[in-house]
Amino acid sequence: MKKTRITLSALSVCLMLFLITGCAALSSRSADKKASLEDRVKGYMQAQVDQQWNTAYSFLNASSREKVQRDQFIHQTRKAIYTGFEVDEINVLPEGDKAKVRVRIDIMFMGYELKRAPHNQQWVKEKGAWYVNIHPEATLIDE
Repeated sequence: MKKTRITLSALSVCLMLFLITGCAALSSRSADKKASLEDRVKGYMQAQVDQQWNTAYSFLNASSREKVQRDQFIHQTRKAIYTGFEVDEINVLPEGDKAKVRVRIDIMFMGYELKRAPHNQQWVKEKGAWYVNIHPEATLIDE
């Protein structure tokens, strides 16, 4: 009887350790996904701040590139100038291949400076990398 209790206690401790280790690994993978996406968002936004439109175009997903040709994107007239940004929030959907990102953008428009204007972006994972969808057909996450 005493051996059974000890065995059950030992099994319980092992099970708890196994579950804790598994949860830690999952949260680590989730953090890695967000970190790689955050790096991509920052790269895309910095390209816009630097007015490097060819670089910014390289962050567009396949669907967006089908709708907007590179030359059209690079040479389009832009009335607003991005002067800074901050990644505010990243929400990766449970499937892990779509995300909603909110950035705060500093914008110069017609002589006025707008500080930290909110801007929502939709990102999708294609061939293992994150790309922004500038022409989303529907929202990914309910507002």
